Amino acid sequence: MKEIIVESLLGRMKDISIELLQLDLEEEANFDLLLLLQVEQAELRERVEKRLVDEQRAYTNSERLILAECLELEQRLLEVFNHLQGKANRELSLISNGKITRNAYQQEMTQINGYFIDNKSK
Repeated sequence: MKEIIVESLLGRMKDISIELLQLDLEEEANFDLLLLLQVEQAELRERVEKRLVDEQRAYTNSERLILAECLELEQRLLEVFNHLQGKANRELSLISNGKITRNAYQQEMTQINGYFIDNKSK
């Protein structure tokens, strides 16, 4: 009976991982949902750990299978995050390079206003 509770918590963690993989992370509107799902996932991890400690037991074989699936999904999600981070870094690099190039060709000339007095006019 107690194993069923942990299995259901792990199952929800797996469902969240699937939801995260299906999110279009390039769409800014999904950032709030991303954060909510990650917070829920962290809370589930804490609940699973607490239950195992309270029951003084290790994971069952069926729970380990679900954990393995979660780990695989998390690794795929990490690949997506790394891809997006690389893409963002390339875009930032292009922007930075564009600024350097623009500044090289668009330097402002500074002119100091002053007066010239000719001593020969006396």
